Amino acid sequence: MSTRAVAPGHYLIASDFDQTLSFNDSGLVLSELIGVSNFREKVAGLSDIHLVQQGAELAYLLRHDPEFRCVRREHLIETGKQVRLKKDIKRFVEWLDAGADEYHFSFYVISAAPRAVVQSALEGIVAPDHIYGAECEYDASSGEICAVTKVPAGYGKVAILEALATQLQISPDRTVYVGDDSSDIHVMLRVNSGNGFTIAVSEARPRGSGWLGRRADPAALRRPRAGLAGVGQGPHGLGNPAGVFAIGVVRWVIYGLAIDAVPVVVANLIVAGAALYSSFGHRRTAGSSEGPLNGPRSESAARPEASGVGGT
Repeated sequence: MSTRAVAPGHYLIASDFDQTLSFNDSGLVLSELIGVSNFREKVAGLSDIHLVQQGAELAYLLRHDPEFRCVRREHLIETGKQVRLKKDIKRFVEWLDAGADEYHFSFYVISAAPRAVVQSALEGIVAPDHIYGAECEYDASSGEICAVTKVPAGYGKVAILEALATQLQISPDRTVYVGDDSSDIHVMLRVNSGNGFTIAVSEARPRGSGWLGRRADPAALRRPRAGLAGVGQGPHGLGNPAGVFAIGVVRWVIYGLAIDAVPVVVANLIVAGAALYSSFGHRRTAGSSEGPLNGPRSESAARPEASGVGGT
């Protein structure tokens, strides 16, 4: 996917990988590939003693667990090929890359899984330079993983997302993050604090007062807002009805993919196409009617509309 020039309607969309874009955990797939049967128990043990960041358990096991010493780069690549993706991920990414009207989307994947796994799973779908994952170094003679240099887990995802937003010159209120696990809580809270949008996929289950061991409660991650006040105000921001529609379509399409509901995805793409067609027709009509009697309304006449969607 090519990086677009900065545009007024430019949005940054970032997603987790394991069980967000895929059905199964890549660590579990790798464990089955090399014959390790107690992967879940190992992860639970690391989580109980808080030895590593949540989400970084596989990276730790690759470097320190004797049963994972046999893993080579080719095992990670094969794991990616065996990971089962959710339906229409490729179509969704292509739709984002194409954009809608004056709105453009930059899509990135930020995962604590080994980058080689994610790149292999999303080959031909997401460009390698749009994928962030755990970085491994390999011994030149044996091929064994000798170091894990970076793991985007917990606050590490926040750092990557902020770096991308700075690089692409995208404001926090035009940032969307999709995740499913407690390792996504840090980045979701940061996105929400900037009036961005977060989506917790359907497998995220509430427990207790709003937080749980391995999943994040969607309600706890989406703090209430007073309408859309202060969110992307201006002709190209989310204060504009077209901006609200664009981001709404994106969220519903992502949700449809997350719950593996093709009708939801197709229906929203059809609605988006019909709305764009209607928008172009409206603009042509408005353009042809400009003249002394059809000029811009006065400030007083425009004020009621300005106080609608996105107003204070």
